[in-house]
Amino acid sequence: MSKIKNSLFLILAISLITCEKHNTDSEIIEDVIFEELESQDIISPTSISPFAELSEDLKNTFKENSARLESVYSTSKKKIPFGGILTEKVNVGRHDDGSISYTLGLKNLNQEELYFDNMLVQLDSDGNKTVNIIRYEPEKNWLKFKNDKDRYTHYSGRISVYDEFGKFNYRISLENGTINKIKYDTRTGECFFKVTYVVGCAYTCFISEIIIETQCVGKAPGGSGSVGDTGGVGGVGGDNTGGASGPGSSFGGSGSGGIGTSPFDAYIEAYENDLMAFEEFKQDYRSKMSDSELNIFDTLTFSQQTGYLKSAYDAQTKANELYLTPCERYNGKGDAFRHAYWNALSSLKIGDYLTKRLTDAHENKPYNYAYSSKERQMDLFNNNKGREIAKQNHTDLASGILGALNRGELRYLSNQASSNCRATYSSSLIKTNQ
Repeated sequence: MSKIKNSLFLILAISLITCEKHNTDSEIIEDVIFEELESQDIISPTSISPFAELSEDLKNTFKENSARLESVYSTSKKKIPFGGILTEKVNVGRHDDGSISYTLGLKNLNQEELYFDNMLVQLDSDGNKTVNIIRYEPEKNWLKFKNDKDRYTHYSGRISVYDEFGKFNYRISLENGTINKIKYDTRTGECFFKVTYVVGCAYTCFISEIIIETQCVGKAPGGSGSVGDTGGVGGVGGDNTGGASGPGSSFGGSGSGGIGTSPFDAYIEAYENDLMAFEEFKQDYRSKMSDSELNIFDTLTFSQQTGYLKSAYDAQTKANELYLTPCERYNGKGDAFRHAYWNALSSLKIGDYLTKRLTDAHENKPYNYAYSSKERQMDLFNNNKGREIAKQNHTDLASGILGALNRGELRYLSNQASSNCRATYSSSLIKTNQ
């Protein structure tokens, strides 16, 4: 058997990352339990460069591998879906052995999930190229350390490594800053792992890092040579204390490795703000439920209740992003979009039957003005259309709803009252392409 040195250095400087489940074949996965080795110091110089300043060869490498990942996923739904590259900035790491690593962030395809992907291109000292995808997934309880200067020493979550075809290689699990095991694909051969705690230094030493070196004997993943021959999957973004990120990886495609506010912190802040907004929405929505809707809602499991309310929340959030005026959001095209999108999302989360029962019951409220029955007709029509669209297997439901709206398949009210957007005597349901 050939001996392949596979040196991926996973350096935890800023890591974020998903609650998405991975469908790997349990028959080819083995667990490896680790012992920690002695700490040491390391110099980790990194820099941030505009993507446009990369060589044409490197730019093409990123673009071609991004297109390949998309193509592979479209033909094999068993593959993990990865988003396209974010081409604003690239993190460049230069290592003592002469290797260089270039890292871009990948788009998050599921904004409801907490995860982050990087595409890493490594060049060894001879110019040989290796491409990997790195996925970071934190445990939610780790978020409580977000304001702790030592938060990265407490990291709990997973770091998964894939080859350029999106094929799983191995996954590192950490709990409270301690690596407890790795799962890896035995078809790559037999792998040995060495774990070292490292302090990354540049202007000051401030990041507690973890390095995992792997060495495999046997066939390389994907049959395409070694994975990360001498490069590094390094610090995911930069810390906000003025130091340097680890070599290799940029968080969000824009990790700075040194100055300003970390994009990771901004992401976490946005994530927490969204959670708080959802909590407020849940309380507000429940207070507006009809009696019959509440009776059904109270019989649901916690998961079903959350799925129903989260669908309503996400639909409202998206509608408010797309439609800005009051009379678009109330009885207008934005309202039509919101109801259809809400029902489509809910149908996927809790099923068409429960969604219909709940949303039909939601409209079962006393009329509060002379023409409010027209609002009910509009809402019921668009609710039904949303459930129909959910059955059409759209990969992007929002786009599916927008397409239906632009084709005139949804309905909104004409001749709304200018003062409050309510229906009037002359209001009627009209197609949304009018």
